[in-house]
Amino acid sequence: MSDRTYFGRVANNIERAFHVKEQLLEHSTWYYLDLRSFINDLKTFHQVWKKFVAKFWRATGIKLFGIIEHQGKDPWHYHIHAVIITDQKVSQARISKAWIDSGGSSASLVSPKPSDPYRKLRYFLKSNYHPRGRKTKPQDKAINYHVHANLDSLPWSGQILPTNRFHHTKLKQLVRNYFPVEKSSKPVQIHSLVYSSF
Repeated sequence: MSDRTYFGRVANNIERAFHVKEQLLEHSTWYYLDLRSFINDLKTFHQVWKKFVAKFWRATGIKLFGIIEHQGKDPWHYHIHAVIITDQKVSQARISKAWIDSGGSSASLVSPKPSDPYRKLRYFLKSNYHPRGRKTKPQDKAINYHVHANLDSLPWSGQILPTNRFHHTKLKQLVRNYFPVEKSSKPVQIHSLVYSSF
């Protein structure tokens, strides 16, 4: 398993998210959580994340899977797009306070839309692309790392990830084919990148 390259990370995260969806999201109550910051250094952002998990999130028992990104503008700011899985009542105010106390700037919590519950998940799994000459999402060596918390066993543990199945030169096209630009406005089912490519 290797997340060393940008498209390797994107491909592996698509596969991880598929297993999260299959094993957790389809059988539980879940939400989208965005954790924002004004931090433009990845090492510092990781330290803030670890502090947040250790001092607050771990005690909640709430399961989380997310992706680290920045918005691609200089100076960029790191943030996390995540899904959280819980049957308990969650407080955006408590999460925001804990995240801010750890060094972040703000947090937002929203429920998935019944008409298209995986819309935001598709967005944060996408790689960069350039529809009509407009760049959306940056391609950067320091983003698209995954984070997780309170997952007793990793849903993708023991599964084949794309970087173990495909040559690294094939990963970019696999990702592009998974989220084709011409279908960017249409729902894409979150499916396995590995097994749908056999």
